Amino acid sequence: MSAEGVGDGAGVNVDLSLHFFRKITGQALEAGRFGVGNFFVPKDATLRANAEQLVEETLNSFNLPIIQKRDMPLDSSVTRPAAVQFQLPIVQWIFTAPQDVVDQNDFEQRIYRALLTIEARAFTESEFGGLYPLSLSSRTQVFKARLNSNEVIPYFKDLTDPDHQVRGLFFHTRFSTNTDPHTTMAQPFRLMAHNGELNTDRKNRIAEFCTGAGAR
Repeated sequence: MSAEGVGDGAGVNVDLSLHFFRKITGQALEAGRFGVGNFFVPKDATLRANAEQLVEETLNSFNLPIIQKRDMPLDSSVTRPAAVQFQLPIVQWIFTAPQDVVDQNDFEQRIYRALLTIEARAFTESEFGGLYPLSLSSRTQVFKARLNSNEVIPYFKDLTDPDHQVRGLFFHTRFSTNTDPHTTMAQPFRLMAHNGELNTDRKNRIAEFCTGAGAR
């Protein structure tokens, strides 16, 4: 953390809670037949509108029907005052598998192609400045922010909802960077936690295949 007590970053990866998402959507969702995307979005209203449009147009182009969009409920009171300015809004999209998807592996492959399409533009075009995918999957979701480790669970209100029932959780603290913490250098955290440095152009690909003490 900084001298002011602002965390470099921390988060958790959990499996999708069928009970929870059935409750908030009001639909009889089936495991493996729906997906969830969590995204940091810009604070600027124009940039945020551009970013949300990119996500929605991409999901639609891959025939991933959106059933709900929501601002993730956050409790900023658990962070130190100096940390508030560093937090970004998080928007969540919930979508279903199209009829032509054979199984969950097929579904995941389509979702991953959509993710790569979003990243290709979000990371290179200034009109989406601040858009960063935390996760996009039919299996898991990631919660993370510029937090200290003890702030993660209370900061994300979904994690303390009694209906949010998960089978597994793994945790990571500190955004993986030796420079100033920034969302573009955040630990991807999609398949595993990684304690190396990810401040390279390929950081979001390398981290999914590395283990142990960092990328070489």
